[in-house]
Amino acid sequence: MTREDLGACLERKAALLAKIGVNTDKQRLLVARREMRGLRRLLRERAALIDELAAVSRLLASEELRPFRASFAREFTAIETRQRELLGACDQVLQQALAERARIAAEINNGRLMRQVKNRYINKWQVMAWGNCLNVKA
Repeated sequence: MTREDLGACLERKAALLAKIGVNTDKQRLLVARREMRGLRRLLRERAALIDELAAVSRLLASEELRPFRASFAREFTAIETRQRELLGACDQVLQQALAERARIAAEINNGRLMRQVKNRYINKWQVMAWGNCLNVKA
């Protein structure tokens, strides 16, 4: 591998990180809108991007490219910084999704409780009206 291959790998990694960033922003919007179908599609795309990113990272970590790393030190640090930022954004989206899941569960539970209250509530005046006919001759 040559120096140009290392540059191409770094460009590819930067492009993949940009795509993952866009994907994360879309996930944030879909979690807020509670659109599960779109979220599943984005998660599948994200898994493919992460697999490709892992392949590029393995290639960058190979021993053949070690001699050329010093000349691309600035690019490596920029990519590592971007990777840490994306990791933080992904953690935020995950926390947002967990909070939204808890809100949905609370809404469902609240709806069930209200339904149970309505179905089991008996108006005592209504029951008394059935059994007590005050104006009937005996």
